[in-house]
Amino acid sequence: MGYNAESLTAEIKQIIRDLESRNERKVPDWITNVVLKKHPLPKNMPDDDADFALLCEHAHVRSTVGQVLGRPKLEVNPTPNPQLILEGFEHLQKEYVVTAEHGAKVSVPIEQISDEQLLEKADELDATSLTLAAHAVEMRRYVAERGQKRAAGGRNEYL
Repeated sequence: MGYNAESLTAEIKQIIRDLESRNERKVPDWITNVVLKKHPLPKNMPDDDADFALLCEHAHVRSTVGQVLGRPKLEVNPTPNPQLILEGFEHLQKEYVVTAEHGAKVSVPIEQISDEQLLEKADELDATSLTLAAHAVEMRRYVAERGQKRAAGGRNEYL
């Protein structure tokens, strides 16, 4: 059957498991480059085609890495995946996506995140919770206004 999207995902997950087993950071661009090095372009490909293929290959692999790493990002889900939660806590995750020194987003085990970064993440959670609460209020207002318009027999411009 050959190499396909499932093969790529499995390869990325194996690289991530290897990094996790060594308690190392998961840098998306580094993981992307590891995958690309395992699958070099054919040497007889014309330069323009090779540039195009590499561009598309890199974009697809990087996107897939992001999707696979996406699971440790902050979840809005009120019942988070228990596999992601640090033992002894109800919400604190085993790892978070933080901005590394070089500006890239990196999934990092919580033990390796500085106190300053964790407190910044806590501030983000506070701000997000306020934004989510405001969002919920607006959604309820929208439903109420839409219901009032329907009850009044008016045309609903929201739909």
